[in-house]
Amino acid sequence: MNQKEFRPDPQYPASYREAALRELREVLQHQEEWVKVHAAEYLLWAGYPEGVRAVYLQEEKRYGTQSPYRIGIWRVLAQVSEEEKSTWTGRIQRAFGDPDGPDRIHAAETLAKLKVPPTAAPEVTRRALESDNPALALYTRWAVAHASPEALASTRQYLLDGLAAGPQEVLFKRLSGYILRNLGDLTPPQWQQLARVALAEPATSDAQVYLLSAAYVRVPAGEEASGTYAQVREKLLGTQDSPQKAVRSELAMALAEKGTLADLPVLLSLLTNKNPLGTAEGTWTEEALRKSPDNADVRAAAAYAILKIEQRYP
Repeated sequence: MNQKEFRPDPQYPASYREAALRELREVLQHQEEWVKVHAAEYLLWAGYPEGVRAVYLQEEKRYGTQSPYRIGIWRVLAQVSEEEKSTWTGRIQRAFGDPDGPDRIHAAETLAKLKVPPTAAPEVTRRALESDNPALALYTRWAVAHASPEALASTRQYLLDGLAAGPQEVLFKRLSGYILRNLGDLTPPQWQQLARVALAEPATSDAQVYLLSAAYVRVPAGEEASGTYAQVREKLLGTQDSPQKAVRSELAMALAEKGTLADLPVLLSLLTNKNPLGTAEGTWTEEALRKSPDNADVRAAAAYAILKIEQRYP
């Protein structure tokens, strides 16, 4: 599809925007917990906050003591308005600061996503950075990175060095790719290092899509015409029919950040459940597949990506 040939699909005569918004609002109203959180965030990030605060104040009343979902509730409410942000991030900080807390990993990830360094309990933060739990340690490192530009640069290099050091656990590679996609620009040498690792990761690895996504999104301008970048993009787009929800969702998030009009067919396929998850079991009806949380989560991510692309190419 040529960049100037952005036309509504016949299935959605009003606009892609209308279809995407309808999907996100439906998921927000009818899904639960983390799928609902994702839909709320996508609406906020795309600039359509209407109704999100009311839904999540009600969620807080009903589930504000339920771990770990309470962290997701507070994460949404922290993004609804700048005036209320400190109220909700304070609760997340306290959850992170409890060494015996049931949702510390979710709290660390949320602080990182909100770009709030965990400053309330320095000793607890230090121990989390040294934790044997790689998810807690890496999410905490990501959150701490937002303390200063120097910390951001140091964290990027730490992750890249870890990926280049040789064989690593899949979890380290997966989280490193995910964090690097969210951690800002890379220099050309850093990007080349990441791209090599991403292209070498086997398709059977749970980390592959996250490494490819980071390399796709964080490519420096001077590398966009390179053969290496073309390979990264081709491999990333090749994940669209993965049987894993996380893979399809990560593809959609990468396209939300850097996709073009040429990527709309991929996203429309995800949005319309063209190849739904769960069909391998053979016992689900079409309606049940549509209502399943996994398919709803993928559709919401695709809807968000469509909105972001449409905003880049009005």
